Amino acid sequence: MQRFADKVVVVTGAGSGIGKATAERFLDEGAVVTLVGRTRSKLEEVAKPFRDDQFMIAEADVSNEDEVKELISRTVEKF
Repeated sequence: MQRFADKVVVVTGAGSGIGKATAERFLDEGAVVTLVGRTRSKLEEVAKPFRDDQFMIAEADVSNEDEVKELISRTVEKF
């Protein structure tokens, strides 16, 4: 079932734990997802099973307003 087809989702903490599980679920259900975290290698591992057009990786510290604005801008531009 593709409940989230044509939806764009931003998941913070996507490199591990609840964030990783959340990102994988949205991807499995058809969303395109911006995977946000501070460690690129962890985000790349999460993304491996998915097509390149299903996700975008954004290294960011969500406590930094400028980094959050940048990742949102990049997400809008890509998707």
